[in-house]
Amino acid sequence: MNSCQKINSTRKIVLKKIYIYNNNNNNNVILTRNYKKYILKQPDTNELCRRCGKESETIQHITAACDQLAPTDYIKRRDGLAKIIHQKLAEAADLTDD
Repeated sequence: MNSCQKINSTRKIVLKKIYIYNNNNNNNVILTRNYKKYILKQPDTNELCRRCGKESETIQHITAACDQLAPTDYIKRRDGLAKIIHQKLAEAADLTDD
């Protein structure tokens, strides 16, 4: 297997893990305010986001749309993921020193 094939193989594995992670975490079973109000039927629950207070606190809002999280947390998460992908691709292509 040449280095390009190793990179493609590793890329597929990493992307599959990301897909599985996203599907497991986007099924709204995390105890958000929206979940408490509409699924658990707790009528006195304020459904607005704890950080921005503008939109309903859902998994989708927390992970991708909150104005308060966008400038910091999203960038840190993206950069952390990019480092992992870069390292795995470099290892697959034997570009790292052990």
